[in-house]
Amino acid sequence: MLIEQAVDMAASSQLMVQGLAEVSAKELGAIAGAATSSGEALLETSGLLRLDEASHCHFGAQLGRPASSGAITALALRWWNDKARSLTPGFIGEIRVRPLSDQLTELMIVGQYYPRAHLYELVDAPFLGRMAKTVVASFLHRLSTRALGLTSDPATFHPVAS
Repeated sequence: MLIEQAVDMAASSQLMVQGLAEVSAKELGAIAGAATSSGEALLETSGLLRLDEASHCHFGAQLGRPASSGAITALALRWWNDKARSLTPGFIGEIRVRPLSDQLTELMIVGQYYPRAHLYELVDAPFLGRMAKTVVASFLHRLSTRALGLTSDPATFHPVAS
């Protein structure tokens, strides 16, 4: 399922790209694990039991080198984990950095969220879509604040409709 989420950051696009380059694969994996907990909490509030505790999974993640096309800089992104029953088994996409002004940058995540087939048996597609958006939005928010070393500020977080 295709997911798009964006956040506006009060920083230059150059500073944002530099900050993303400093995030280690281990940190990306930890961010994916924390974001998955957001999706599991949503599933739990629906009355369904958690299938798997995200904290018991080992998450891996990679962020590619920056590649620019015009004003937009993109970095390939993927994450995965080692649990067959996890709610967030994988994501393949990219992070896009787009300057909005000298000191305002849009950071967007675009890609495919890959839930396990058995989730389609437990929940309907609209609910699964909400869960995917929750996880990806949480990942983007955590990554953006980590990239600039900022304190989390939900007021600057603006999801983009897909």
